[in-house]
Amino acid sequence: SGNYYPINSRIWIKDSNRQLTVLTDRSEGGASIQDGSIEIMLHRRTLYDDALGVSEPLNETAFDAGLVVRGKHLLIIESSTSSALYHRVASQRFYMNPLATYALPPLSYADYSTTYRQA
Repeated sequence: SGNYYPINSRIWIKDSNRQLTVLTDRSEGGASIQDGSIEIMLHRRTLYDDALGVSEPLNETAFDAGLVVRGKHLLIIESSTSSALYHRVASQRFYMNPLATYALPPLSYADYSTTYRQA
């Protein structure tokens, strides 16, 4: 795990012609152990202490089974020159989707408008 670094939103790798970008919906670990490769760690689970800094096993469980981690990844392959534009626009759509919420007010419309009257 010493070669892994936090991925908070995206990781990419590129050559002279193309760029591969992966957008993530949650923080994960990322590495490029070999030239031309990307490795993403969704969840680290060890049954024994691996002597890599935590000093305890990483065995998170849910209902007596191993923890299941689900996430979304958006993969973008684009030219090196235009990739930044594509992954910035895609990240805004990916991370900033509007969330519509609804609730019934405890007051009638007339009482609400009287109580919370705005100038």
